[in-house]
Amino acid sequence: MNREAQIKSIAEDSRLSINGRVEAILSVREEVDADTDEYYKLGCTVFETIRALLLGDNYEECRRDDLLMCDCLLAEAYWHTSRSWLIAPLAQELYAMLAGSLTTDPGKLSIYSQVLGRVCYCLRGTGHPRLMMKLLAIRLGYEKALPEPDPENLEDIAGDLYRLALLTDCNTWLGTVEADVVAILGAEKMKAIEKAPQMGHLKADPVEYTEQWENIIDKVEAEVGEELAGEPVCMGFCFKYWSVKERVLHKYGIDWRSPMLMNPGVTFD
Repeated sequence: MNREAQIKSIAEDSRLSINGRVEAILSVREEVDADTDEYYKLGCTVFETIRALLLGDNYEECRRDDLLMCDCLLAEAYWHTSRSWLIAPLAQELYAMLAGSLTTDPGKLSIYSQVLGRVCYCLRGTGHPRLMMKLLAIRLGYEKALPEPDPENLEDIAGDLYRLALLTDCNTWLGTVEADVVAILGAEKMKAIEKAPQMGHLKADPVEYTEQWENIIDKVEAEVGEELAGEPVCMGFCFKYWSVKERVLHKYGIDWRSPMLMNPGVTFD
C-alpha cells in the first residue's frame, strides 16, 4: 500500500478518534526524509486530509487552533510544490478565524503572529496584495500585544503594510493601524519606502497590484500550471513560464510585462 492509500485508509478508520487519526496520518509523513520533493508533495495530501477531518468534525473553539496550524502547514506545502493558486483560500480562512479574535494569552499571541507571518511569506508573489494587507494588519495587533514585542518584527510588518498600501493605492487596511505604522517606522523610514516601495529587489508590472489582477490570478496560475505540468523545471524554465502566463493573462483582458521586461538590466536563467 502506497503512502497516499495508507493515509486514506487511516482517515476512514472510524475505530480511531479524530485525534488518533491525525496522529497516525502525521506519522506516515515522518517516514519520508524532510525537505525533499516527496516530503512536501506528501505534505499536501497529509494536511488536506487532516483539514477535512477537522472540518468534518464540526470543530469547536478547542479545535480552531488545530485548523489554523493545519492551514498554515498546508499553505507551506502548496508553496513548496509550486501550487500558488491554492494558498489564498487558506489565507482567507485564517483571516476569518482570527479577525476580531481577542486574547491576552502570550502563548496564543505568539503562535497567531507566527502563523500569520508564515502564511504571508507564502502569499508573497502570488498576486494577493490586498489579502496580504488584511493579514499584516491583524498580525501587527497580535505582535504589538505581546509582553515583549520584537522591534524588528514590528518594523518588518509595518514596512510591508506601508509598501503594499502605496503600491495598491489602497489605504483600507493601513487606515486601521496607521497610527501604529507611523509610530513604528517614523518619518525617515516612511520617506525611504515612498521612494522605493517595491517588494523585493525586482520591479513588477503595476498591473500586479490592481484588484482586476487579484480577482483572476489564481485561475490564471492554475491554467498555467496545468499547461506546464510535466515540464522539467530547469535552466530556461522561467521564460517558458512567463510566455504561457502572458498568453493566459491576455485571454482575461490583462496585458502584462514579465520580470524580464520590467528589469532589463537583470540576467535571468
